[in-house]
Amino acid sequence: MMYSHLVMSVWFTLFFIVFLLFYFKKIFQRENFICLLISAILILALTSPFTIPLVEHLLNGGYVVFDTIYGTNLETLSLKQFFIKTPIITGGNNVLFVNFQLIVILLFIISLIKMIKNNIPKERKMFIIGCLCFGLLGIFFTCCDFIWKFVPAFLRNIQLPWRTSLFATFGICIFAAEGLDYFFLVFKKKFIPIVSIIFIIVLAFSFYYNLKDARLFEHKSFNITNDAMGWKKEYLPSETKENLEYFEKRDFNEIIITKGNGKVDIIDNKIPYLSFEVFDIDKSIILELPRLYYLGYNITDEHGNIIDYYKNKNGFIAINVTKEGKYYVNYTGTPGYKLSVMIALFTLFISIIILFVYLYKKKKNN
Repeated sequence: MMYSHLVMSVWFTLFFIVFLLFYFKKIFQRENFICLLISAILILALTSPFTIPLVEHLLNGGYVVFDTIYGTNLETLSLKQFFIKTPIITGGNNVLFVNFQLIVILLFIISLIKMIKNNIPKERKMFIIGCLCFGLLGIFFTCCDFIWKFVPAFLRNIQLPWRTSLFATFGICIFAAEGLDYFFLVFKKKFIPIVSIIFIIVLAFSFYYNLKDARLFEHKSFNITNDAMGWKKEYLPSETKENLEYFEKRDFNEIIITKGNGKVDIIDNKIPYLSFEVFDIDKSIILELPRLYYLGYNITDEHGNIIDYYKNKNGFIAINVTKEGKYYVNYTGTPGYKLSVMIALFTLFISIIILFVYLYKKKKNN
């Protein structure tokens, strides 16, 4: 999910770098820096089967997610939506809730009391205050419309205005967690069982309240055309988005002859695989296959010869056929994807070996 995970991971990292600058001397010591570098390389290697195909399709262009502002009808949120449970309807008729759980608000207040009353070590206090500022900054950016009028349009394209609520959640929840130990410390030991029961009841009620409201907005039906292409069809080819009515009405058990004369019979149609036979053709015909255009397909004739394919005006795969016979469509992945899978598996294998060696040496030394 490009919007929900990859984009927010990237932006969270950029925002968090500023926070880490407060601890520049400690973090960027030689030992720590090497560990961070190794971690970054491991993460990039293990996630390469997702990021490399994304880059390949980005370079190829022509997809809704890359070239239009088609994320959602939401821009920013109101401040009350962080504290009052309010259903937010997105452009895809999906329901969002961004309000803080009751237990988070309770612990946040307790954490404030702890910050005021208790003497907290300076380094720890800076970290907690930093998390609080990070969360408040996230709320500020999520709620302020005017800021986003002066930034590049692509930031709205990746839904950054309202997704900064995730930054708010991170900062506020870390700050609130600081009040958890103080919550029990206020009471003497004999009261801890009672307090624990109250705490669990509040926590359970908070989750139940959220679940109860969510059930009101369950999808009553599932339309495979509308719902199976990702949130708001953001991964469709741009041409398909421009011809959405054609896409929704198209029979996906049919191969269409767009130019020339001939006959086509489908032999097998198990997505993403497809086989068909062409006969009674003229010199050549152009076929529109019941597959959206994405990189990574392999199309061959019955003799194993590779058939080139391209994207037609509707965003579907089109091929030029000059010979009668059987043809086979198979999704094998892009060259980059194949390489990235090998990199990820090799990285995982080496990591497991290093872990076992480390544990073995540690056990032997003990």
